[in-house]
Amino acid sequence: MTDRHFPAFQTERLDLRAITMDDAEWFLAHFSTPEIVYGQGFPAPADVGAAREQLAQYIVDLFANGDGLRWGIKSRGQDTLIGSAGFYDWDREVGSAELGYDLVPAYWGQGIMTEALTAILGYGFDAMALNRVQVLVMPRNQRSLSLAGRLGFVREGVLRDHGVDETGAVCDDVILSLLRREWGGTAVRQASALDLRRVESPPQSSRENGIVPDNLFPELETARLHLREITMDDADWLLAHRSAPAIVHGQGFPAPVDITEAREQMARFILDLFARGEGLRWGIAMKGDDALVGSAGFDDWDHTVRSVEMDYDLEPGRWGQGIMTEALTAILDHGFGAMGLKRVQVLVMPRNERSLRLVRRLGFVREGVLRDHGVDETGTIRDDVTLSLLRREWDGAAVR
Repeated sequence: MTDRHFPAFQTERLDLRAITMDDAEWFLAHFSTPEIVYGQGFPAPADVGAAREQLAQYIVDLFANGDGLRWGIKSRGQDTLIGSAGFYDWDREVGSAELGYDLVPAYWGQGIMTEALTAILGYGFDAMALNRVQVLVMPRNQRSLSLAGRLGFVREGVLRDHGVDETGAVCDDVILSLLRREWGGTAVRQASALDLRRVESPPQSSRENGIVPDNLFPELETARLHLREITMDDADWLLAHRSAPAIVHGQGFPAPVDITEAREQMARFILDLFARGEGLRWGIAMKGDDALVGSAGFDDWDHTVRSVEMDYDLEPGRWGQGIMTEALTAILDHGFGAMGLKRVQVLVMPRNERSLRLVRRLGFVREGVLRDHGVDETGTIRDDVTLSLLRREWDGAAVR
């Protein structure tokens, strides 16, 4: 991807351009500034080598991989960057992205970031067809919270123990969002058209990343249940299970159209999840019967923050028997114990009252409602209730 494909543009006072590896020295100096370290909550790069690695990973490769884009901000007619801002975690299906930004302290209080973000948000809602932009801000960063509020972002909640700060201490994040229908920004003139290409990285095996050996899936047992590994031999079950109307309604995902799609989904969301070390999902079977009755597990495993997202489903004929409570108690024990987790998050559609009651019984705390955060089985944009459970709150019984 060459710089000429990057969507550079201008505002009244600013040039917004691509950030390249030539900006590594600026990156090192900028992200070593105490005010930036404090506001962002990331430790300063150790040296120019570390700065180049971070620049490649979080900015240059972000654009090359089609996962987002980040602009360098400079005053018109000047060459030196004074900040950066842009989108990452771009989800094209949902039409959402996360926004990040930073500015040299000497330029604070002049409306520069407001001007830059007005242009960038206009571009996001227009050229990128975003429907939702979210921002995560540490509660201590009142300046950033005020800026987001002026731009129209709505506070949705506080994600407890969601990140780590520059010292490695666990911290909360305030989550705010801005929806397209709420946006009143003006369109900006583009200097070039958007041309993002997605580059798929080959999955890294768990043996390569050192997270968990391929042959040691942690099977669990409870009083009534055997929680085992899901394999390709379970594809017919997955097709039938994920096609049940009650499961489709509760999960908000369309049913697989045939066995081929079921096998593709199983590989992508279950088998590859474990192989890449990004999570693991158990099949739930009754003791003495290998046939599955549901599944549950973790994904989006952040090994630095030690957090995951939890998901689960159960055949409707087994509802009301305490089976999922029993399964999740064992899984949460394993997560907070063997996996060393500090935070487990769950996202539930507001209509799924049964699921909301289940996680509350397990001790999950409601943190907020993420507006227009996902799509349901019909392709309609939907909200998600976000809840979390922290290690210090967990009092589940030990798994035998």
